[in-house]
Amino acid sequence: METTPTSDRDHQVVDELHQNLAQRDILPEKHLVDTGYIDAQLLVDSNQEYNVDLVGPAPADSQWQSRAQKGFGLADFEIDWSQQVVRCPHDKLSSSWTNRLNLYSQPVFVVRFKKSDCHNCPSRLDCTKDKTGVRGLTLRPQELHEALSQARARQQTPEFKEQYAFTIWC
Repeated sequence: METTPTSDRDHQVVDELHQNLAQRDILPEKHLVDTGYIDAQLLVDSNQEYNVDLVGPAPADSQWQSRAQKGFGLADFEIDWSQQVVRCPHDKLSSSWTNRLNLYSQPVFVVRFKKSDCHNCPSRLDCTKDKTGVRGLTLRPQELHEALSQARARQQTPEFKEQYAFTIWC
């Protein structure tokens, strides 16, 4: 149990908690937490630094396509990390992959598709609301992207739902 000031975000205490548990040699293999403790960096760090599988509901894909359950969300695109190219659900390849920093100074990749591909696409209106009519994606580094994708997929399994429901009622 860890108590923190209300101004602290839950995920900020996970590393400190794992450090304390490691010092006492009582780190769990799986650490069941609520949504506030799940983010891509924590999933990776908990696994790499402490060999702890952080388990809890991952934040949903916040893109409008996923929220509306219409069109194509990030999970619908095939990413080739080694070639730095993305394939859309209509089999078109991205035209650019740019390294940037997001608003929080974290590294991201901004991926864009060709205007000619997007404008001729039958799913354009369900795919992008961009004024230029071109789809863009913002990707976290591969390790973080995959960790969050795996957490989102895991929470859809019956095993996760059973385990997590049991935990909530205990």
